[in-house]
Amino acid sequence: MLSSAFLLSMPTTPARAQVGVAVEALRDGDVRLDGRLDEWRGIRRVQVGEGADASLRFSLGATARGLYVAAEVRDERVVRRASLDMRQDAVVLTFAVQPPGRRRWEARELWLMAGDTGRSAGRVAVAPLGGVLRLAAGAALVEAPTSGGYTFEAFVPFALLPVAEGGEGAGASFDQGRLAVRLQDVDREARPEVEAAPATAVVDPRALERLPRIRARGGSGALLAGFARTQGLADDVPERELRADVSGDAREERLLQLDRFLVVLGPGYRGGRAYDFMALPVARGRDVLSAETQDLTGDGRAELLLRLRQENARGSRVLLLVVGFDGESLDALFTAELAKETGAGRIEGRLRVDAARRPRRSRDAASAGPATLVLEAGQAEGLGPESYRVRPADDAGPLLLPWGPVSTRSYRWDGARFARVAEARHAE
Repeated sequence: MLSSAFLLSMPTTPARAQVGVAVEALRDGDVRLDGRLDEWRGIRRVQVGEGADASLRFSLGATARGLYVAAEVRDERVVRRASLDMRQDAVVLTFAVQPPGRRRWEARELWLMAGDTGRSAGRVAVAPLGGVLRLAAGAALVEAPTSGGYTFEAFVPFALLPVAEGGEGAGASFDQGRLAVRLQDVDREARPEVEAAPATAVVDPRALERLPRIRARGGSGALLAGFARTQGLADDVPERELRADVSGDAREERLLQLDRFLVVLGPGYRGGRAYDFMALPVARGRDVLSAETQDLTGDGRAELLLRLRQENARGSRVLLLVVGFDGESLDALFTAELAKETGAGRIEGRLRVDAARRPRRSRDAASAGPATLVLEAGQAEGLGPESYRVRPADDAGPLLLPWGPVSTRSYRWDGARFARVAEARHAE
């Protein structure tokens, strides 16, 4: 087995420019795995390398079940080995994603090795970047010889990959992932060496985030692209994505922040053919400070808690916004001030979410009832009762002041709104 150091230093010849790789939305039955590429005529092909030796044209497609790859390889000699190792000809797809809550990106490679007709069968293998290959269970590859090379079609279940159409199954959705495709050409069997490795992009393990992103065409990718065009956004790459069951069918929807817009979509949301959105009350996408999901109303469906920053000539404030989803629209269920800042100083309150206690013998999560939102007076820096000259908010629950009469205020969902249920006063 080759060492990872050798693998990462082997010669790679990128395409003329790094390009994003498109993945076309397919329906079950669109592709028949026979090694011939007749069904792919209307789908964009990407050229990698040039000439009669070591060049590749490929297309990618996806259904809800997995990824399809169609490839046409020009190669004067196909090198195959009996052992499952990396010292042989292959088309290699390197997927990179940033797992939620982590700083570091992770990569996994898909190795597609067409068989040598009459001598060896084709194989599909997966491995962490620079790791050991293992056969991909449930994957399939069928090749067909051509003059000067071969073609093949392959299918790989999403359970084996870190990305998936619509975020179903294994991991991140396509528009969160990065991808590079290369053709590895090994020209000697006795002492195999990589002679050429043309690629769509060079894979640097230290900078996986620099790989071109995957561009989904059709499906959820088309919905997002259409929304971005409608709103005049420069890009359709989400700045933030969460997944949660907001429709109550046990399937997770995708909650996406694109600039200052919140978008919800998914295979179970409006039949997977439409989306809903809300323009958030911020000027820029970076004014969305945080986002998390939790069932606050006790109905088994998640709500979204956002912290937003708003600014004007007098200063800024931080708002809590609770967004609910009823399958028909996105609704602002609750808004309250959490902080304010002026040129003289800052006042910051606190939010606590107290989940309802589930009855001892109940296994039904929804039976726990609604959670309680508790707003607490916090601390002030540079401001006091004499210097704070800001009118209480009339468009949100007002900020509780350290010197004000109220120290905490609690709210709970009553079936129609978050109603005030308790209030505590500062000790004298």
